[in-house]
Amino acid sequence: MRAIITHHPSCEVTRIETLSDQTIFHLETGQSLRVGMTPSILGAKLKIDLSQSPSSLRTDIFCHPFMSRSVWEVVAPIVRAHPDIQRAFDGHPQLQALGRLSYDEVLELPLRVYITQALYLTHPFNFVCKATNPKLVPQTTDYWCDFMDGDYLVKVVVDLQSRVVTVR
Repeated sequence: MRAIITHHPSCEVTRIETLSDQTIFHLETGQSLRVGMTPSILGAKLKIDLSQSPSSLRTDIFCHPFMSRSVWEVVAPIVRAHPDIQRAFDGHPQLQALGRLSYDEVLELPLRVYITQALYLTHPFNFVCKATNPKLVPQTTDYWCDFMDGDYLVKVVVDLQSRVVTVR
């Protein structure tokens, strides 16, 4: 089982920890990916046995890295105070609560899951650069985040330089 984290070399999953309410994938880099889904449900959806050795599983994990503190320092105050974002979050206490968390608290939240032929993981509050590879050529200063509460989706784009916000 491989973990492919955007703009980083892929790495192997060395161990799968199955807890009663979540599944933790331990990577050879020392990083761990904590998924907010029970092992029985996750295994059933992926059609794999999570008790097997990760090296025998043929499912890949895809994930964006968590945003840097410098990105957080720009976007967090915007998410907390921007009227269009607050209007979109109205009636969704889970989304409103995300805006009040600190960087470290958001980093500790379990990852959201999307399953197709592979396992796609996302942080519930994570602004990602829209550039193809910002490490090579910073093509844009636009960063996006999908905020979800069940089936309710709010797409937010923030230009880190101009602080212009788009909410869909």
